[in-house]
Formats: sequence, C-alpha cells, structure tokens
Amino acid sequence: MNAMFDHANAFIALLGGLGTLEKIFHISSWAQLNINGFYNTLLFFLDHAVEQQFLIFLARQILISAATAEN
Repeated sequence: MNAMFDHANAFIALLGGLGTLEKIFHISSWAQLNINGFYNTLLFFLDHAVEQQFLIFLARQILISAATAEN
C-alpha cells in the first residue's frame, strides 16, 4: 500500500464493502484530503459516533481534515 500511495496522484473508491471502507480510511489518514467538503458528512458521522460513545475521541482524532491544502 505504501508504494501505491507514493506513486499515485489520486485514488478512486468504487462500490465495495467493509474492506473498501477500510482502504478509504487508510488512504484518508495519509492524504487527509476533503476536497470541496466531500467528506463532511462522514466527519459529522464520526463526531456523532463520539457523542453517542460508540467511538472514543482519541480514535476520532486520527482522521483529520482541512479546508485547503495550506492548512
């Protein structure tokens, strides 16, 4: 996976199951991209999971986002 990340300019996630979601989170944690707020709903879901105590705050902090590349 590291070699793929080092040589790719982008990743596309097609329909899939839990393994696909795992890869999306894996790549997101490296790239930390949220172009045009695309993942805002996902980030809100994770925040909600923390509020409902289904996810610990430390785990939520692993996935971060920024409005621009400069952040």
